[in-house]
Amino acid sequence: MTHEVNHALAHIYIAALSCTKDGRELIEALENVRYYHSEGKIADLGHDGVFVAAVDAYDEIGRAHV
Repeated sequence: MTHEVNHALAHIYIAALSCTKDGRELIEALENVRYYHSEGKIADLGHDGVFVAAVDAYDEIGRAHV
């Protein structure tokens, strides 16, 4: 299963969320997932819902998992 990313819409959502403190914290958390997680699993929940589970790319001492 692949999902196409609508980048223009994603930027609109990010801009809207960035208007509040809670929204900015959410965006920062999502950026951490994007940059610090190397693998993940995607499950289609139906009705256009998607669940994404990310795997941390580093262990407790900061080494990349092999």
